[in-house]
Amino acid sequence: MGTPFGTEMRKRIAVLLVACIFGLMLSACETADINRGDTQAGSGEQQFETLRLFTAEGAAVRMAAADNAEDGVDVSGVLFETSAQTYGGTLSGKFAGNFELLFGFRKGEAVADRRLTITFASLSDAQQVFSVIYESGWNDPENGRGRSGVYVKYEDEVRTSRYWQSDKNLTDPDAWQNNDNFDVDEALASPMFGGEGEFEEEFGDLYGTLSLEWTTEGVLEVYASERMHDTDPRCIAAFDGTAGGIGFDPSLGTWGLPRIDFSQGYTISFVMEVFSEEEEAADMYFCEIVTGIRGSEKAYSLAEKSMAAAPDFYVKANG
Repeated sequence: MGTPFGTEMRKRIAVLLVACIFGLMLSACETADINRGDTQAGSGEQQFETLRLFTAEGAAVRMAAADNAEDGVDVSGVLFETSAQTYGGTLSGKFAGNFELLFGFRKGEAVADRRLTITFASLSDAQQVFSVIYESGWNDPENGRGRSGVYVKYEDEVRTSRYWQSDKNLTDPDAWQNNDNFDVDEALASPMFGGEGEFEEEFGDLYGTLSLEWTTEGVLEVYASERMHDTDPRCIAAFDGTAGGIGFDPSLGTWGLPRIDFSQGYTISFVMEVFSEEEEAADMYFCEIVTGIRGSEKAYSLAEKSMAAAPDFYVKANG
């Protein structure tokens, strides 16, 4: 038998051992909780940089905020800045189905003759390419006189519709335009390039949407938002497959354009140009992308510098 001293010592040692074991267990649990928290934070914060969605040549790219007057944007997004007379870029992705882009032109730009060309190219057939073109020209800047509009260009064919045609279905044949009666002055939309001072929004709002929509019959329609956003977006062209048959005939509701095969997806690129001497190409910004197969589109805001995960269209193109 041990002495009372020895018994007491053994009790104290036993208590210390239990305390140490408990302490180690508690420490392990706390470490596990911390690790689990890091894992959860990590999985929830596998952030994807928004700027990775774009490439640019001839322009710097950064985030811009609507509440920062110096940025000069109506809606927060990704801003392209340049001191050159032209620049270009791409949306880094493989797109499928419908598409909508909310974008705009920076405030405070000098009056100039400008053009933005946004090109959509089929991944099924390299020959199937069309562009949507926004342009402006000023013949009398001091008095706010100029011309501006948006139209679709496919090979040598151009199509658009008059800006005062508010019916999305274009029931008025006189609103339809092609090579024979094309007048960009009548094709105001938004965004439109701005003027200066009181004429900054002479042609329309400096931001708006461009949309591609496929009908249930598989016809691709192109829509531009109206110049002051006071009516629905209007159709400015439709690839309805009537190019080699009926042709362009507003009374029959045909656009005289071929079907576009985007079954394997499509890419999107753009070029900004200025034609006025000693002026710079306009700075522009992208705010939101909505894309996907009809009925299952997803919206991707570009207002923040990062998003929770890479968009589907980016993953499809980059793995």
